[in-house]
Amino acid sequence: MECLDNIIGLSQTTCECLEEGRPSDYNVSKSGIFLDRLEGFNINLADGSSDCADGDIWARMAQAVEDAKLDYRTDLMGCVARTHKPRFNAFTGQLGQSSFKNTLNIAHSYFGMELCPRYLKGGFVTINKVGIIVNASVPVSFEIYSDNIDNGDEFPELIYSSTPINATADLITWASLTTPLELPMWSQAGGYIRYFVLLVNDGTFKPKDNKSSCGCGKDNAKAYSHWLSFKGVQGNDVTNFLTFQESNNLVLNGVALNVSLNCKVSEIICSDEYPLDFLNDGNAMNMAYAIRFKAGIKLFEDILSSDNINRFTLLNKEHCQEKITEWSTIYGKYIEDTCKNTDRLTENDCLVCRDSQGTILKRNIRA
Repeated sequence: MECLDNIIGLSQTTCECLEEGRPSDYNVSKSGIFLDRLEGFNINLADGSSDCADGDIWARMAQAVEDAKLDYRTDLMGCVARTHKPRFNAFTGQLGQSSFKNTLNIAHSYFGMELCPRYLKGGFVTINKVGIIVNASVPVSFEIYSDNIDNGDEFPELIYSSTPINATADLITWASLTTPLELPMWSQAGGYIRYFVLLVNDGTFKPKDNKSSCGCGKDNAKAYSHWLSFKGVQGNDVTNFLTFQESNNLVLNGVALNVSLNCKVSEIICSDEYPLDFLNDGNAMNMAYAIRFKAGIKLFEDILSSDNINRFTLLNKEHCQEKITEWSTIYGKYIEDTCKNTDRLTENDCLVCRDSQGTILKRNIRA
């Protein structure tokens, strides 16, 4: 949730006695809201509770904000889950078979698999591993492209290029991506998007004829069919995938994938496509105020649990507890308000409303 970085600042104080340990971005706030401006917050109280184990005032304030952001996301998602449910169940598993019957004689420069995701805002295809099935024990490279098929101004983009993978002849060789490749199921430029995972044909190997399905009704197609379809393709010109040919008989040209298919419901908070707009979006400001209240709660709870006893902690325990109770009530109202009124729910295709009437059950009538 990088979009929440610096959503609130720690302080605007210029007090020289608080300079030690102060981070460089202590006074940076995208929303213009600062933790130490919270009504009832006393920076001297917080500073007086500093100790070696828990850190100084700045470290504890910064940690309180980080914990508050995590709690806010969790609490808001919990609130949303009471009225909405996922459109589809998440899927993690293999696309394409590991088994094969024959070796394919393909002369094209590239061959492999095309992924066609359903248009689903908030949905992602995450490629964890690429399976390579060829007839020779040689180094094999693969490339991954994205292509927006509804926008004529967009050209295919190379988004991943592997180092040579030492394949084992007539067995599937799995190449793990160092960082799983997370691919959106919708195009921010407009239109549908598709992805190509292609082996680079250098003439030293031929692919096997593994298929997308056994055709016997025992594969996991129902689990992933809501999310995407896929097929084998081959061609020469990766600058124009309209020139690629579809493979016959569900053949995937020696490529299989280990993927995760799921939605990021947290996209309703903020994302690259929908950044926080503190000037024009009231929900963005509500979020900043809520996180400040939660950060104050976390910091004062930390102070109350500290065994560093001094005049500040001895004299202000009751004050801290009163503020925790007060801020908790206000924070809960912010969560409920954002949960019920955010328009991001309609901009995200991952959620559907729960049936408020409950599930209708069929029962026998007994005399």
